[in-house]
Amino acid sequence: MTEGKYSSKRQINLQQAGNNPNVKFNNYEILQQKYDIKTIHQMDSLLRATGIGYLPVEVKYGAHVSFVPRSDYHFSTANPQILEKLDFYLENTITNVIDHGDMLQVPVEGHHSGEAMETRLTTEDEQMMFTESLSKYSDKVIAACGGTHDDPEFASRLKETYISAIKPLYERFGIPYFPNSLVVEFKVPVMKGNVQIGSTSLWCVVMHCSGKPASKKLGSVEKTYDQGLGVIKKFNAYFGKNVCPDFIIGGHFHANADCDYMVERNIYNKEGKATGSYMHTIRVRSNATIQDSNSSSFNRSFPDVLIPSFSQYDIHYRVNSNFNPNGMNNSPKYIPVVTEFPILNRSGELSMKAKEYMTNRKDYNFTEQVKKDYSNADFKTLYSDFENGLNQ
Repeated sequence: MTEGKYSSKRQINLQQAGNNPNVKFNNYEILQQKYDIKTIHQMDSLLRATGIGYLPVEVKYGAHVSFVPRSDYHFSTANPQILEKLDFYLENTITNVIDHGDMLQVPVEGHHSGEAMETRLTTEDEQMMFTESLSKYSDKVIAACGGTHDDPEFASRLKETYISAIKPLYERFGIPYFPNSLVVEFKVPVMKGNVQIGSTSLWCVVMHCSGKPASKKLGSVEKTYDQGLGVIKKFNAYFGKNVCPDFIIGGHFHANADCDYMVERNIYNKEGKATGSYMHTIRVRSNATIQDSNSSSFNRSFPDVLIPSFSQYDIHYRVNSNFNPNGMNNSPKYIPVVTEFPILNRSGELSMKAKEYMTNRKDYNFTEQVKKDYSNADFKTLYSDFENGLNQ
């Protein structure tokens, strides 16, 4: 940790949480760097009216959506060897990261109600260590939600305190923070060869979830699905949309619990007339934990209760060559191709697929692109752009 970056632990404080009626939406400065004022107004008004966050994300690298949802780190009680491997993977892989609750163990000292202290660290120490971990790949974390341990928005044991332990940590890195739940719209280019022929949206509902089902694996799937549909129903009602999520992702239950739900969707032509239908897959996923003292996780690769594993998701779209824009269809114009795999294997090491993906998803070298962009530029243009770059 470099001196001066955090000169004192006291610089990281608890903040008033989103369920405090005196707290206003505080992401303006962060969002102004990425979105126009109309989009920010939509996000703000939705959050104020429903408590739901909305984040439109432009896919930057090729035509693949790539993301890792993380929850239930319970940082101060997490397995340090697993933490180190996950940090290494995220630091060296091009992917979006979405955090959704209980990244810290907390409860906050002096505000605890109903559970024995489990953390080995003070809240301030835990905040500092999590911040240090986050600093390695903070540019890849596109958004975050709160959980029952670290933010009182979500039926938390801290709900009477109006204190959030996690919000200031994300704000330090300019990461948009939504206490309750989040709808992410990935705007994906659709390619045919090297030519973009269209675009589509991949919709993800991300939240922490709540409740304690009797059967962790099946019960957590059902809870996650029901609560995810509740979020998207409010989202659709507010905007007058008819969005059906591609992913519903939850946490809280400490289980890699997965299930695919099929729903029938209509296909419409340019005039708004239904010209067919197809079965749309909603992939429901519930995250594991790396909390070494309280892991009841299921790894999707193996039937035993083994090393918990977070998952990498990679999605692109292929063109449906049989799609008839003027006739009836039984499949959509663009069909998703979904790849998902555990980042860790049963031994707690990076899986073979994760190693391969990490190798293929490196940060791009833009040297050749810069040379091409400025190949015919005069000295005045080069000097001006260089000066502007220094000042930004």
